[in-house]
Amino acid sequence: MKDVAKIYSDRCLGLRLNRIERFVSRWFDRELGKAGLNIHQLSLLSAIARMPGATPGRISQTLDLEKSSLSRNLEVLERESWIHPRRGPSGRILHVSLSRSGQKVLEKAYPHWERVQRRLESLFDRETLNSIEKGIAEQRVP
Repeated sequence: MKDVAKIYSDRCLGLRLNRIERFVSRWFDRELGKAGLNIHQLSLLSAIARMPGATPGRISQTLDLEKSSLSRNLEVLERESWIHPRRGPSGRILHVSLSRSGQKVLEKAYPHWERVQRRLESLFDRETLNSIEKGIAEQRVP
């Protein structure tokens, strides 16, 4: 009989990528924490900075995030005063822009991000990373 647990551990791309993601996130979070944020917050702030006044739907689509996850994360950014949400009559966020404080934290994070980025780029082959990114972009899960 096959040892299916071993097969999963050795071959499952999902499990292997999860391990890689946790490894990479820990490195970034440890360093970015010195600037007061984590890699997920950096990702969201960067997207908002590139799309001033974007709707939550557009941000969600761009980052491939579930809307409920985005809502929770936007609440954290708002508490930190890193974003300016524009709300509709119902209280729902209609548009989001980066605040001055948000811009400052992005700038403060840059040297920390760059240090980790260089270190991790030295561990991973650029062609492999590009190939993975291309494959992901071409194969969106419905």
